[in-house]
Amino acid sequence: MAAAIPLQPVPPRGATVESLREEIGSPIGPPKGYPEVATLMGNHPELAMVRRFRGLNARNLLYLQAELVQIENDLLKCEKEDANDKVDIRKQNFSKNFAWVLRNKKENKQYTLIQSMREKLKEYSEDSLLYAALKLIL
Repeated sequence: MAAAIPLQPVPPRGATVESLREEIGSPIGPPKGYPEVATLMGNHPELAMVRRFRGLNARNLLYLQAELVQIENDLLKCEKEDANDKVDIRKQNFSKNFAWVLRNKKENKQYTLIQSMREKLKEYSEDSLLYAALKLIL
């Protein structure tokens, strides 16, 4: 036996801005334009239509990836330079003990890059989750 298919709500017949004004109990209603359409969509979500901007969201993720790759390369280069620094031997400890990085964070390029990496990774992770959700729900 086939499973029952849930029925989608049918938009109210003749849903108009005028009927919306009556529905919300205001003779004035929202101003024409975006406020009016947003109120209608809010009261009747089955009428709502919005763009997902999938192409722009994908492009944004690609640019974020490119920025992360640049930060990753800069950080790796900095870590190698610090590990081989013969002038400031404190830097040789940065790759072995993060406490050294924190103790010297004011003049530490590596720490600055780590902070940039964290911010960009957070942005990338949030945006990629949002992109995945947009593909599934809209």
